Amino acid sequence: MVRAGVALLLVVLVVVSSVSAQLNFSPGWGKRAAAAGGTDAAAAALRSPAALAVGPSSPAAGDTCGAIPVSTVMHIYRLIRSEAARLAQCQDEEYLG
Repeated sequence: MVRAGVALLLVVLVVVSSVSAQLNFSPGWGKRAAAAGGTDAAAAALRSPAALAVGPSSPAAGDTCGAIPVSTVMHIYRLIRSEAARLAQCQDEEYLG
């Protein structure tokens, strides 16, 4: 029984050590490339400083969200703050208990 466990562990270690993976993200790939036409010019436009420099008074192309009310942002902030306090309380109870 012990030999089978050791043999299984050895096989798993050999398999895990022989596996490698690489994950790359690029603008000319996937859904964004299809929406932008998938050309190199579109990818270059995404990286250009002129495309990134959007002033506060000029909305970006395709931006239809409009202004976000400050009350909405403050509500989200209070929700996050209360959840963080609750999480900290749970962690304190876990360490003390």
